[in-house]
Amino acid sequence: MDVSKSQIKFVRGLQMKKNRDEEHLFVAEGLKSIVMLYAHFELVECFVDPSVIDMQSEEILTIQKHAPQRVYIATNEDISKMSSMRTPQGIIGVFRQSSYPTQSESPQGLCLVLDSIQDPGNMGTIIRTADWFGVKDIYCSPQTVDCYNPKVIQATMGSLGHVRIHYLSLPKWFAQLPPSVPIIGTLLDGKNIYTPNAFPKNETCIIIMGNEGKCISDEIKQYITHPVCIPSYALGSAPMDKPESLNVSIATGIILAKYREL
Repeated sequence: MDVSKSQIKFVRGLQMKKNRDEEHLFVAEGLKSIVMLYAHFELVECFVDPSVIDMQSEEILTIQKHAPQRVYIATNEDISKMSSMRTPQGIIGVFRQSSYPTQSESPQGLCLVLDSIQDPGNMGTIIRTADWFGVKDIYCSPQTVDCYNPKVIQATMGSLGHVRIHYLSLPKWFAQLPPSVPIIGTLLDGKNIYTPNAFPKNETCIIIMGNEGKCISDEIKQYITHPVCIPSYALGSAPMDKPESLNVSIATGIILAKYREL
């Protein structure tokens, strides 16, 4: 099937959060990402440029077999108009968003909390890193960037299908948690993560990561039971000789890796 102008306009509009929220849809680009997401999200439409993507590839044939009415043949110009990327990859998928219960459920296992993460690239990398370290649930403040943002989707490399993302009022959520659940927070005056017993040993544990510039907000700090920090080993005594801070996605990976050593 060919692509209509209205379809191009509709897919292009899903780059905006307002439209994604109204339609409960999101867009993914690239064959690898689409195949990985296809196993976890309902594919609504798929647009393929045969000059870029092999229509006889196993991945495309699988999609056509299970959803033949949802695959559209697109030109390079069509894909370029729908794409949010500077260099489109020849295939675009439109998926239905998932939703998960939050307030009524207590966290299980190792969970991540994101307090106002703003950068889509950081968000996507955090989701991908969390997936690697076995985190199944990420709880986000409403101010955190939308996990269905096209740049976030691109950075997750398909991991969005393995991790449940919840957006909610963090203070209300923390207030109803059992007091036995340890809450780790990254603070400048926290305990060095490389010292013994820096992390609590508990079946369920929460790790909070804060905003790129403002760190963890005062409203959330009060719930931290185990403050920790990643020490800097940069040489130089003057502040200008040292890096200002560590990227939040990299810091998340370090914290998760150290916690998994327990």
